[in-house]
Parts: sequence; structure tokens; C-alpha cells
Amino acid sequence: MCVLITICPEIIFALDSLNIRCIGSWPYTFSRRVVSVGNICYLSVGGGLWIFDISNPITPIKISEFPLPTIVSDIIRKNQYLYLSHWGGGLSIIDISNPTSPTRLSYYNLKIDLFQGSFAVAVDSNFAYLVCADSLHILDITNPCQPIQISSTPITSDDGWNVFIYQSRAYVCQFYRGFTIYDISNPHSPVLLGEYLTTNYPGVFDIW
Repeated sequence: MCVLITICPEIIFALDSLNIRCIGSWPYTFSRRVVSVGNICYLSVGGGLWIFDISNPITPIKISEFPLPTIVSDIIRKNQYLYLSHWGGGLSIIDISNPTSPTRLSYYNLKIDLFQGSFAVAVDSNFAYLVCADSLHILDITNPCQPIQISSTPITSDDGWNVFIYQSRAYVCQFYRGFTIYDISNPHSPVLLGEYLTTNYPGVFDIW
């Protein structure tokens, strides 16, 4: 099994998670997020998407590059689409049915400040969930060419960082203060169920 790791400023390809060793890398840039499917991996690189053929992990080959409007903060893959969140932006949906020639189908701009997000995205069924520092936004992505925001709800601590969806619940990580749970059984009207807040830094960076 090959394990793909991103470490600023390198992309590391490793074998055996109990005995990690570098077998290949792409040392030329910083990457915030990476998604790997089969022999193809997708990296967020500043304000863009880079796609690599990793069929030979010793010598990864960049097969395409796609510029995007702002810094890419997160990547989710579902079927033939990539969903990318942008700092100070919103959501891009990219068709990757041909990895050598990706096509952006849409860009939904939340029109928020750079430091307010969006920091992460999760996709469940026909909905995308975007986390900003002060709010959770829910978009209907039934038509990937025209995403529609259907609701939003505040994050009380103003430090939303990541989101995980499981069984009609959205778990939102807070960078400094724990996590918050929302009932999203009705995506048009999310309901705050509860939160666990730490008394001081550090908070929760990720959740599964």
C-alpha cells in the first residue's frame, strides 16, 4: 500500500504506515490538501489545482494544472467531480472525468472576507457544507453547474475550521474552542444541538 502525505513544501509518497520511508516526492510547491484516487492525485496549490499521475510513485508526473480565483483550502471528490473550498471565496465544482483536461462547471462566491473562510467543505447526497470562521453554509448541488445556497447558520465561537457529516449531523471543528453539532436532517433549516468547548487553545482541527 502506498501512503500519500503532504508536508510543506513537499509531497511525500511512502510505503507501510508502520515503517514510513520516502519513495518519491514533488518538492516544488506548497500544498494544503491532497486527494488520491487510483493512480491520480489532486492537490490544492495556492490558487490552483494540480493533477498528478502517480502510477509510478517514485516519479510522479504532473499531467494538468488548473488556475482558480482564490486560495484553495480543501478538496472533496465525489464521483467525477471535485468540490473545492476557497479562502475568502466559496465553492468551485470541477469535472475531472478527464484528468488531463479538468473543467470548472461552476463557482459559488460567498462574498466574504479572506480571513472568514471558507476553510473546509463536506459533501453528502446533493448538498455541500462550507465552513467559514463564523458560519456554516449549505448549498444544493443537485445541478453542479448551478449550486444554490439554501441556508446558513452561525458558529458562535467565530473560529469554524472543518466539518464532518454523519447521519444527518454536521460536526464543525472550532480552531480554538472544541466542536459544535448541528441537526441537518432538514438542510434548509439546520438546528444547533450542542457543543463541546475547550477552555483555551488548542481546539479541534479535524473530526471523523
